[in-house]
Amino acid sequence: MVEMVPSGPWKEGPMSILIVEDNPTSLRTVEMILQSHGLETITAKSGKLALEKLQNRDDIQLVLSDLMMPDMDGYQLLEELGRNEAWKTIPVIVMTSLSDADTVKRVVQLGCRNYVVKPIREETLLPKVKQLMLEPAGSENPLKAKFKVL
Repeated sequence: MVEMVPSGPWKEGPMSILIVEDNPTSLRTVEMILQSHGLETITAKSGKLALEKLQNRDDIQLVLSDLMMPDMDGYQLLEELGRNEAWKTIPVIVMTSLSDADTVKRVVQLGCRNYVVKPIREETLLPKVKQLMLEPAGSENPLKAKFKVL
């Protein structure tokens, strides 16, 4: 079991992870993985609904988002997060079946902090969630360093 102890830039008190996913099976899988490790989750089925959740809650400390969704996709969500002073420091992990270099480069340019290829597996997701929960504020985007050469 991976111990999840928020520190560094994380607020004291409750911490929630926003899962943005339109596929009910993928959504439930990610939710079960995180909840089994004692993490509180909030869900949204589109980027548009995710923005509503972010407006109504101040305890969201991490966003896990699919890219291909109705109404507002993950790319548009990343753009909106980057425009908002209150949200642009919230780390985002993109969860998608798209793994080509152009997609990864685009989401990194939009501020994505990490990337998980579907199908989502606990042993792949948890270390990335833990890394973002524990890294200090203002640290370099781990993906940006990898893709500077692209």
